[in-house]
Amino acid sequence: MHRMWKKVNDWTQRHVCLAAFLFTVVLFAPLGLIDVLTGDMAQSDFPVYAVIFGTGQLALTLIIIWLVRKLNVFSTSVFMFKEMGKGFLLAWVGILFAIVVFLMSFLQLPENSMIVPAPFPLVASVFATLTTGVFEETLVRCLVLGILLRVMSSTKKGILAACVISSIFFGLAHLVNIWSVGAVLPAVVQVINATALGLFFAALFLRTGTLWIPIFVHALINLASTIFNAIISPDVLRQMSQTQDESNIIGSIIGVAVIALPFLATGLILLRKVSPDSIAFRFPGANE
Repeated sequence: MHRMWKKVNDWTQRHVCLAAFLFTVVLFAPLGLIDVLTGDMAQSDFPVYAVIFGTGQLALTLIIIWLVRKLNVFSTSVFMFKEMGKGFLLAWVGILFAIVVFLMSFLQLPENSMIVPAPFPLVASVFATLTTGVFEETLVRCLVLGILLRVMSSTKKGILAACVISSIFFGLAHLVNIWSVGAVLPAVVQVINATALGLFFAALFLRTGTLWIPIFVHALINLASTIFNAIISPDVLRQMSQTQDESNIIGSIIGVAVIALPFLATGLILLRKVSPDSIAFRFPGANE
């Protein structure tokens, strides 16, 4: 068994980009299948859908952590609560964005659409967003980025390239949302925005050395919009989902400019202080 994992490890280092891509596809694919099989529940019975989807993400996260240990990508120190204060300060753009998303979503709600949330829908919504943050950050920032950094972290350009490549894979993984969105253009916009957010999350991870900051910010951004699934009436939620048809091109361009560009710029600025020495200090063995 040890020899098998050594061969797998050697192969991932020889074919680093292909390995990172395959891990992304293989571990995101089950969620796409869950979404296809249970997608109708997203409007008809969102709490049940959220629990099913969140449980799937949690199970996949355990598999990813097992792979991280087997491939010796990062040590368990990345799951420690360290430099949290610094992390929250660095993440101010993401936290501000989540607040803005929440307020804009709230202001767009029809009158008299709010309901007193039952405990189960509220807990299910929070559970789904938290597991999304945990799953996606553990997969892309820990496993995929870690695989790339083992080969590419000897120079600053290599570190930047690893972050960009992992972020592109993260963005492309969101193409699976074509099934749930039901339209191509909004899904493409989501891919672009997710790529920019991925670079921002990667920068937060490398600057702090802990996954918990990107997990928290990721979950907060998702929760800012999905929380309304638990606090507005199901009929209004169904009507709103039906009116979200194919977006117009101008609106999509504005959406990319408002979301993608600030996160892309912030991520690049944060990465300027990430060096091979800092990678070696925070993640021993990353470039071995």
